[in-house]
Formats: sequence, structure tokens, C-alpha cells
Amino acid sequence: MSSKDTPQITTQRLLLRGKFRKDAAGILNYYTDPKVRPWLGGFPYDSMPEIRRAVSGDKSKSSFVIIERATNRVIGEIDIYNIIQNRIANIGYILLSECWGRGYMLEAAAPVLRMAFVDMRLSRLRACIMQDNTRSRKLVERLGFDFECSMKEADFGGRVEDVCYYSLSREKYLRDTAGTAQPAKKR
Repeated sequence: MSSKDTPQITTQRLLLRGKFRKDAAGILNYYTDPKVRPWLGGFPYDSMPEIRRAVSGDKSKSSFVIIERATNRVIGEIDIYNIIQNRIANIGYILLSECWGRGYMLEAAAPVLRMAFVDMRLSRLRACIMQDNTRSRKLVERLGFDFECSMKEADFGGRVEDVCYYSLSREKYLRDTAGTAQPAKKR
């Protein structure tokens, strides 16, 4: 079960909502996608029991599955996690490779950033991305994140990789979205 307090957010083509056990098969699809898997940190899930346990234990109010509204299919997830003193946090996301290049993650991230900076009032979001993952690096740059540094042989979710660190401050987010940063639309 997902947290009952996780908001549902509707965009033009997507529905973002909390994760439920019924989503396990869709979640497993992108975790085992051979084009996605190399970019995932740590030791990603690779079985239905692991996914079901993870979903059952996820009580986060800021962890969403991404559902393509036209097909009602789970195609990815986006999370605000490692929230420290209600000030800083990390953002992470995964998208099924057949959905890459359609602007879905940009569309999903916009209301999640709004939630992080307007509703949750975080002061900074960070993204840790494998150095060679140019697609993901371009995404955070389009979202307004600033490149902070790169690090050889860094911790990437429990395994060692060359990574790049990006961050976005609340101040910059609000300045860049002046007049459009309203609280996230909840269903």
C-alpha cells in the first residue's frame, strides 16, 4: 500500500500518484528494461517479490509512479527522497526506455518540483547522475539545475561510479518560474 496522503497530480498526458501493489508488474518492466538498468544506482530490483516488498514498505508522500493516461500504463516513477531537516532532498526518476524522447519526464518533473519548493518548502534539491548518462544530465539542466561537480569513483546508491552532482535552489526555482509556481494540483 502507498501512503494515503500521497497526492495525485494530473498533467496533460500523465497521472502521478502513490505506488500500490497492483503497480508491481509495471514497475518491474522499467527496472528490468535493458536500456534503463545500467543507469540505475545501487542494486536495482529484478524480481516481483522484491518490487512488492518495496511498494508495501513505501509510505513516502513524495514518491510517485508515472502513468500514461492514454493507456493507463505505469511507465516510470519520480521521487523526492533523503529529505534532511525539511530543507534539502534528492530527486530521482526512472522511465521505461520506449517512452524516452517524448517529454514525459519533463512533464512529470514540473509539478514535482513545484511540490518540492512551494508545498514542501524545501530549500534545495540535488540530483546525482552517472557521468555518461547525458540524457539525464540534459533533463536536469532543462529543469534549471546547476552543475555542481563531478566525482570519480563516487557512491552511486551503494556501488562505485563516476558521477555528476547537480542542484537547484528554491530561490532560483521561484525566480525562474515567477508567477507560475503555484501549489501542485491535487486530484
